[in-house]
Amino acid sequence: MKIGLAVAECINGDINHNLSQILKYLDIAQVNEIDYIFFGESFLQGFDSLEWSFETDQTVAISRNSNIIKMIKDEAKKNNVGLGFGYFELYNQAIYSSYLIVEKNGEEIINYRRVSKGWKEYAKTDSHYKEGENINSFNIQDSHFSVALCGDLWDEETQIAFMTDKVRNSNLLWPVHVDFSLEEWNNQLKEYHNQALLFSKNVFLINNILKPGAHGGAFKFSETGIKSIGFDLEEILIIDL
Repeated sequence: MKIGLAVAECINGDINHNLSQILKYLDIAQVNEIDYIFFGESFLQGFDSLEWSFETDQTVAISRNSNIIKMIKDEAKKNNVGLGFGYFELYNQAIYSSYLIVEKNGEEIINYRRVSKGWKEYAKTDSHYKEGENINSFNIQDSHFSVALCGDLWDEETQIAFMTDKVRNSNLLWPVHVDFSLEEWNNQLKEYHNQALLFSKNVFLINNILKPGAHGGAFKFSETGIKSIGFDLEEILIIDL
């Protein structure tokens, strides 16, 4: 199986642009015989698209049964390419930072809700902004996967839930939003590698390009080293499993 980590540019609050990026990369994946393609955290709306007022933000977040999600699922089925992408989910009058993974036939595999609270301005938010409660592991073809979003693997309150044999023996998807400078990335990359290996032998980090601060980047962290593509490049890191 061939998977792709898509380093693509998204724009805060511009769902039409970000949706067009997802559809474009599904086409690219199909042409390049990539089975599943994965985007970074909150790609569909952009990480900084919320204003922390539920009255406003409920118009930005979308539900899993929305026409936009249906369109993405239909395009996955059309291209026979599975995918995963981050988005702000509206569910039962609450907003979550979620990650939806869709099968090649357009069916949902999992909808993971970030369990750490670092995605939100929690000093400003109320009970409308929530975290998930469950860790998700799942199979894609013959490969076992788990997923964590950004601070899930850094927050002492949540990281312990990922320190299990089930996660360690899986391929761990790690979509993030990181807005380090390039100099900071140079200093932090080894630390991210070491942190990743606390949880799994194969960790796939995907960071969106979100100007002006987030330089993107995709990495496969393993015990043998790091496989990556350069920063500020819209590109796909292809990994054979």
